[in-house]
Amino acid sequence: MLDSHCHLDFPEFDADRTEVILAARAVGVEGFLVPGVHPGLWAAQEALRSEPGVSLAVGLHPWWLAFDEPLEERMVQLASRVERLGAVAIGECGLDGKRAGVVPLDVQLLWFEAQLELGRQRDLPVVLHQVGAREEFLAALGRGGPLRRGGIVHGFGGDASWARALVARGFSLGFGARTLAPKAERTREAFLAVPLDRLLLETDAPAGGSGGIRGLPADLAPICHGLAGLRGLSAAELAAASDANLARLLGSS
Repeated sequence: MLDSHCHLDFPEFDADRTEVILAARAVGVEGFLVPGVHPGLWAAQEALRSEPGVSLAVGLHPWWLAFDEPLEERMVQLASRVERLGAVAIGECGLDGKRAGVVPLDVQLLWFEAQLELGRQRDLPVVLHQVGAREEFLAALGRGGPLRRGGIVHGFGGDASWARALVARGFSLGFGARTLAPKAERTREAFLAVPLDRLLLETDAPAGGSGGIRGLPADLAPICHGLAGLRGLSAAELAAASDANLARLLGSS
C-alpha cells in the first residue's frame, strides 16, 4: 500500500521516525508521499530522501504563510528544491477559508497561484489543500490555464457534488480516517460517487488520528479496510486501485 499523503518530516515524529516507518511497513505500507509545507521543515524533509519508498513534493501550505514572506524569493527556492529533491509534485498548497482571519484570501491566492504556475512550468502534478473558499479555489485553478498532470485534492471532506466538480477538472481525491467518522455522511456519499480510478488512500499523519491521538502511516491498513467495505470491495482491491492511481499520477507506472 502507498500512503498518498503523510508528513513524516513533522516534529511529532522526531523521537521515533524510524520506528514509525518500520511499523507502517510491517502492516504493508511500503510507500509514502511527503508534501512540503514550510521552510522550517525543509531540512527534515530532505533527510527523508534516502528512505526507501519515500517520495517528496515541495510546497508552501496556507497555514504557515506570513505577510513578510518574500514570495519571489521563496518561489525561486522552491524551483531549486524541485531539482535538489527530485520532487514528484508541487505542494502542499492551496486555500483555507478558516485561516483567512490570519492570512487573507487575497494573500493566500498569490502564493497558491504562484505554486500552480510552478507545477505548469515543471510539468508536475499538484498536491492541494482546500477548506472553504470554493469559488476562489476554482477561479485560481482556471486562471493560469490547464494543469496537464492534474493533481490531488487531499483530505477530501466535501459532498458528492463538490467531489464531482473536482474530478471533472482532472483531480484525484484523497480520503482517510475522517471519511469513516460517524458524522461524515456527506463525505462517505462523495467517496461512493468518485470513480475508482480517481480515489487515493491517505493518513495525513500525524493528523488524522481521533481523540487527539497522533495519526500514523500504519493507520492506512484499517483505513483501507473500512473504506473498502463502503464500496463492497476487498481491502486488497481498494489498495491496488489507489496504488495504481498514485503511481500513474506521479508518473511512476
